[in-house]
Amino acid sequence: RAMTFTTLILSNLLLVLSNLSQTKSVFNVMRNPGISVKLILGAAVLIMGLILFVPVIGEEFHFQVFPVVYLPVIIIASLLSISWFEFVKYKRHKQNDYNQL
Repeated sequence: RAMTFTTLILSNLLLVLSNLSQTKSVFNVMRNPGISVKLILGAAVLIMGLILFVPVIGEEFHFQVFPVVYLPVIIIASLLSISWFEFVKYKRHKQNDYNQL
């Protein structure tokens, strides 16, 4: 459960970042985040960390202790889940550049 929860939250955060710009990638958006983006990401990561790593809080969600070794798998799955958004944005951006010539 904890692994699915973490993947869902991380994927949704990346989706929010992806939707902040129609032309820039998630990584470009993260280079210059606004204050609201920092607050939202910080709060989400803090709350997710508390739920995953504080046993009393995790028990409320029926989570077991979260093994940190699964974190790379979660990050890769989250990145793959938004990669097609980024691909579509990239193709649209390139097509618009081509049409402007």
